Amino acid sequence: MASAWGVAALSGLRRHAPRALLAFLLLLTLASLWLLQPTGENERLEGRRGHVDYGLPPLEHELNSSAQLQGVPAFVWEIPQLLIIGVMKAGTSALYYALCEHPRINCVAYVKEPFYLSSAEVAAQAREYHGLVQQERRRLFHLRYVQTVFNLTALSAGQVTLEASTTYLHSAAALTLITSRLMNADRIRMLVVLREPLSRALSHYNHEKRHGKQKATFGDAIAPELAILKSCHQQDTWLAQQNRLDEARPYEALYDCVQAESERYRLAKRRALPGYLFKSLYLWHLRPWLAAVPDRLHFVLHEHFRRDPITELAQLQRNIGLEEFDYESVREEITHEFQEGSRYNRFSGPMIHELALLFRAHNDLLELAIGMPLPWNEALERGHFVIPIE
Repeated sequence: MASAWGVAALSGLRRHAPRALLAFLLLLTLASLWLLQPTGENERLEGRRGHVDYGLPPLEHELNSSAQLQGVPAFVWEIPQLLIIGVMKAGTSALYYALCEHPRINCVAYVKEPFYLSSAEVAAQAREYHGLVQQERRRLFHLRYVQTVFNLTALSAGQVTLEASTTYLHSAAALTLITSRLMNADRIRMLVVLREPLSRALSHYNHEKRHGKQKATFGDAIAPELAILKSCHQQDTWLAQQNRLDEARPYEALYDCVQAESERYRLAKRRALPGYLFKSLYLWHLRPWLAAVPDRLHFVLHEHFRRDPITELAQLQRNIGLEEFDYESVREEITHEFQEGSRYNRFSGPMIHELALLFRAHNDLLELAIGMPLPWNEALERGHFVIPIE
């Protein structure tokens, strides 16, 4: 019996062995292709904001500083020349692809939004340059960043490149790394796209609802953030009545309160707030950037860019020192990024009116801080928003 079973098994093995071997070789090939992707590409393709695992080994095990830094072309230390650092759902993709049309700009980032400099893992790795002098530390960090994020073989000296990670504006780690670790830290220019804040919040909510990340109504989804905002505004009003606000920076106490309450919520609930309202408090997030690099921040208003992209791009290229390029020749490519579907969500009612009043106060502070007139009051006074379902 055993002998008969063995003969049958051997016969089956011979019959199915070629098929099994083929399947094994196919799996081996797929695994090899996965491993051969550029460092961190698997995680980057998933596009998880601020939670990218780049799989970086400790620097002291990977890099021999003297060998690693030899023969690096000089232009590598000058890239990227531009960073779009925010804000989410304000038109950063449209601006990125429009800038890519400029003949001197070569968009060689593996993905538009790598989120590299806001990664907690990258920030931790930046502290692992044991036994190296400061200049070597900066060079090694810069080299690792550009090798991970950009396709350097497609870039030539004299070309400009950029990436657009909207997490950077909200990340203290990104600010530190950009201003102290990159070799061109004193020359790199940051672009910020600003959108009427309530429209941005509604668009953010629509985006997450469409992708299945949010099932609650807008009112329920923003309730915790709105409660914090109301509480902090009440505290701020009391401080103002007691003449205890900093006259030079009257918004500091308010945003410190919002930040503290947000952190308290995160610790209690073990999850962060979605940021529908808080990510529209632009001055809150811009404060450290305005303090660190005020002359290298360039603002683009979503409403102006959407209405007249050619004029806005012409102004921007002058501000950032790019040679003049007639964007009219690529108008169709640029406006394609603004194409909308036929479905819209309509938002109005008492809650929207209340939010409009709250944001108006923040907008007034922002206008003073950046020295730029903001055309948002009309929309806020109307209290009725029609937001495309992107």
